[in-house]
Order: sequence, then C-alpha cells, then structure tokens
Amino acid sequence: MKTGGNFTSSIMKKRFRIPFILLFSLSCFLASHAQSDSYREFIQTSGDIIQVGLPLSALIMNGIHKDKEGTIQLFYGLGTTFILTHALKRTIRKKRPDPSEAYNAFPSGHTSVAFHAAAYLQKRYGWKYGVPALLLSTFTGYSRVEGIDKKHDVWDVLGGALLGSVSAYVFTKTKGSENVSLSFAQRADMFSVHFQLTLQ
Repeated sequence: MKTGGNFTSSIMKKRFRIPFILLFSLSCFLASHAQSDSYREFIQTSGDIIQVGLPLSALIMNGIHKDKEGTIQLFYGLGTTFILTHALKRTIRKKRPDPSEAYNAFPSGHTSVAFHAAAYLQKRYGWKYGVPALLLSTFTGYSRVEGIDKKHDVWDVLGGALLGSVSAYVFTKTKGSENVSLSFAQRADMFSVHFQLTLQ
C-alpha cells in the first residue's frame, strides 16, 4: 500500500510526464531539421501563432472559470508588459540581427507577451497549466532566434522573458488568495498606513 507521500509523488510524476515527453520529442524534431529553410519558416510562423495563442488561452481560461478578477489582472499585466517593452525598444535602440536595419531589438516583444501569459497561467491557476504554457513560451523565444528571419538574439529573448514574467507576478495573484493588504492605525497623535505585497 502506497504511503501518502509516495502517492503524491506518483501523481506529480504523472502530471509532468506528458509535457516532458512532448518537450523531448520537440527537441528531437528540431535537432533533425535544424538546417532547412522550410524548418526555419515553420519555427518562425509557429512562434507568431503561439505569441497570440497564449494570451487568448489565458483569456479563455478566465472565461471557463468565470474569473473576472483574473481577466482584469491579465489586462493590467499585459498592458504594462506592452508599454514597457516598447518603451525599452525605443530607449535602448539595439540593432536587430536581421538585415532590416531596425533598431528595436531589445527586448523581444513576442517573448515578453508569451512569457507574461505563461507566468499568468502558472501564478493564477497553478503548475498544471503553467508547465505547458512555459514550454510554449520558451519555444516562442527560440523561434525569434532560430526563425528564418532571425529577428532577435538570445539577450533580446531573455530580456523579454524576464520582463513578461516579472510583470505577470506583480499583477497576478493566485486564485482564491489575497496577496495585497492595506490597513490603517491611529494612536493619540499618530496615524499610520500599512501596505503589504506578498509574491506567491
């Protein structure tokens, strides 16, 4: 008979088995097709689709759970991610590695949006949804470096991933929990305000 700890461990292993099998299979596919132009076109197009698909998936998930609060958090976070991404692009003016002569490489917008949506799903609904979403967002970042047009380098992608993830964690709280508290206290001639933010 399995103990409680072993049973929980078994469940966790089953939960993560499929995403890791998919990741391994995808890695083998990528390695075997890494030099072909059709492969690079496929990679870039897939990244474009996932970048839109992940936020839409988060929105659909909110709808399924009738989660109005989560929808507000998602839009606040995505809006902040979008504004900061384009502000940094225009401030840093890093040249893209492609032949376009554009100076807006850092950070990668595709990656920041994809990672924001993935981190939102993980923070709001847990690792069950977070693991597949983070794998897909990682693929989006990969597509920006290895796509046929080579829109970004690794630093652009890492910057986008960090920006999107931090923004999601600041604006999102786990469903059913409170991560912000505000309280007031007054004593004789003193009045104080206490603000607490807990990142879960």
